[in-house]
Amino acid sequence: MSRAIILAAGRGSRMKEHTKEKPKCLNILAKDTLLNWQLKSLRAAEIDNIIVVNGYKAHLISGSFETIRNNRWSDTNMVASLFCAPSTKEDTIISYSDIVYKSDHIIALKESEGDIIITADLKWKELWELRFKDPLEDAETFKQRKHFKIYWR
Repeated sequence: MSRAIILAAGRGSRMKEHTKEKPKCLNILAKDTLLNWQLKSLRAAEIDNIIVVNGYKAHLISGSFETIRNNRWSDTNMVASLFCAPSTKEDTIISYSDIVYKSDHIIALKESEGDIIITADLKWKELWELRFKDPLEDAETFKQRKHFKIYWR
C-alpha cells in the first residue's frame, strides 16, 4: 500500500494572472487541471490514499482526496507544507502540484528499491531554458553520492 502527498499550498506567483483567482494546480493543460492529471496518474497506479496540502485559495481545492491546510502557506515553503501531512511508515510519493506525469512513472517508483527514490526528467534543462535565462536559478538540484543507487529509465 502506498500513499501520495501533493503539495499545493502556494500561489505560484510567477504564473501572475493565471493564479490570481485560483491555485496553480487548478490551471488547465490539455482540457484538464494539473491536479486532475496527477490524480488520474496516481489512481491508475493504484494509489488511492491521496492527501493534498492546500493553502492559497484552499476552498477551491476539493475532490475525492483528503485535504490538509498549511495555514502559513504565504510565509513557508514546500518542506513546511510536507510537514503538515501526518507521518507514517507507509511508502509515500511526494509531488509538487504543478507538474504532470504518467502512471508509468508512479509504477516505476513503486517498483524501485531504496529508502528514498527520486524521479527526474532527463530533458528538464531544455524546457527550463525556455522559461529562464539561467535555468539553474530556479531548478531543484540533487547530487549523486557513491552510496546512492541511481536508476535511469
